Amino acid sequence: MTFIWFAYFFVSLLISFSFFKIFSKTFFKILFFSLSFGILTGVWFINPGESVFAPVISIFFLENTILEGNGNYRVMRPLILSISLGVIISTIMVFLKKNK
Repeated sequence: MTFIWFAYFFVSLLISFSFFKIFSKTFFKILFFSLSFGILTGVWFINPGESVFAPVISIFFLENTILEGNGNYRVMRPLILSISLGVIISTIMVFLKKNK
């Protein structure tokens, strides 16, 4: 199971990094990298009180379609955290590239 999660995060990072390489403006690089990184890599508990994780975006879609509503706000916290982490990572990448 650990290998599957590692592969999932690696592919998510590659997809996010490809968004970073597509754009030439710094603002769009940071924006699209952080949004794609946050949406793809955010994970949270499937149901409150359980120890099983799933990607936030899949929980969000299931909450809005077929599952009983446990509240969308519970998945917004890890989504905001992962988007913020994406902003920090992309800003560091931009400034490191400019300093070279």
